[in-house]
Amino acid sequence: MINQKERQWAAASYLGPMSLLILIAERDRWYVAHHARRATILFLVSIIVWVISSIRWLEYLVLAMMIAGFLSALMGEEFKLPILSEVADNRLDKKQFERYWSRMTQWMKSIIKAHSEPKK
Repeated sequence: MINQKERQWAAASYLGPMSLLILIAERDRWYVAHHARRATILFLVSIIVWVISSIRWLEYLVLAMMIAGFLSALMGEEFKLPILSEVADNRLDKKQFERYWSRMTQWMKSIIKAHSEPKK
């Protein structure tokens, strides 16, 4: 059973760079490490999205995922994200990763192209 302290540590991991510290400090506790891995991936994604700041709705999507992770950690639930959870758990093999990466880069290029074209 997951105790209150583990829930709090897991929830705190969704507070940006705290995820890295908690992942290192609490890696022996499965539940905390589970959420810290996902929070670390989300934190890294949020940095990438922040750099590409022209895509405002994507920032909100990452923030919503962080809030969902925070709340699920507090409730003692497992939090799964498409693709990102597989990366966090090291379950994604090289071919799957290359396929996902190719799709994601094509998608991102189309979004950047659509936002960089002058509006008429």
